[in-house]
Amino acid sequence: MLPFRTSLLRLQAEGLVDIIPRSGVFVRSDIPLEVLGSPDPYFKIHSYELQRSDTYVQALQQIGREVLVRFLERSKILPAGEEIAKQLNISPETKVFRRYRVQIVDRTPFRIMEEFYLASLLKELCERDQELYPLQRWNSNYVPFLKWLKEEKNFYPIRVYERLKCRMPTDKEASILKIARNQPVVEMHRHVWGKFMKDDKEILFEYSRLICNASLHEFQYTYDIEKNNRP
Repeated sequence: MLPFRTSLLRLQAEGLVDIIPRSGVFVRSDIPLEVLGSPDPYFKIHSYELQRSDTYVQALQQIGREVLVRFLERSKILPAGEEIAKQLNISPETKVFRRYRVQIVDRTPFRIMEEFYLASLLKELCERDQELYPLQRWNSNYVPFLKWLKEEKNFYPIRVYERLKCRMPTDKEASILKIARNQPVVEMHRHVWGKFMKDDKEILFEYSRLICNASLHEFQYTYDIEKNNRP
């Protein structure tokens, strides 16, 4: 244990880690906190990356961050099954497109993303993922997801529901995120509805689970007070 402790103390002296006494938790202190949401209290925003015409990844790249996505498994099209069928309000036999990836910012794992989409709408992206596997890098030819939906499918997202909870990670999640088992994560469940152009029917087309390293994220949002509680 002595060599490990000596190395850890050296990293702390160099400013590369912060150690929380008696907890066994240590995090890199040179990694900026990522704020999801708007710092402007007068601007309602529930999901920073889904409110924009580009993506969260592009926003990070524009400020000089290096962003990669590593596939934890190959993307595939498969029957939804009971659990995902309930989330997407479809039958268990309906085909969905599943992605299972980890987002890495400046060589540090930020969040695990397990995403389920209606395969009838997004099967082409599953085919593209096979070419990107095992590591996705962005270049000038990349078309942002929301732009691709609009241009290729005449479809656009309109509404998002997100549920957040803080908890301790599983062994697998801690290993992927490279954190201690007693370092918390934020689990986000996201549902996204959209519409085809010139069609008023809303379609629930995405359900995603995001496991975020809690020490590297901050979530901001605003909401209205009920009218019956106002003067």
